[in-house]
Amino acid sequence: MDDLEARKVLKVFGMQVTEFMGRRRELTERAAAAIQGDDRHTLTALLATLMTETSELHRRWLEVTNLVLLEEREAYSEMARLLDRAGQSEAGIHPEF
Repeated sequence: MDDLEARKVLKVFGMQVTEFMGRRRELTERAAAAIQGDDRHTLTALLATLMTETSELHRRWLEVTNLVLLEEREAYSEMARLLDRAGQSEAGIHPEF
């Protein structure tokens, strides 16, 4: 993934987290009112909404996690190639990469 695409993924995730924080407060307040009013239907709908929104948030979180793991794997692979070249150079072998 190129830098621009990575920034976009991170920006979308950050925005979604902050939006979720606001929504969580809103849903909690509405749930408290539904409990006070003994409105089980509204409470059930709010819980379903929360589940949908957290599911989407988790999907984005996994996207970010996969991005980090990909970058980490590429960094270790590049480092291993460099160390291999250094070891071959010390042994008098000149690699052709």
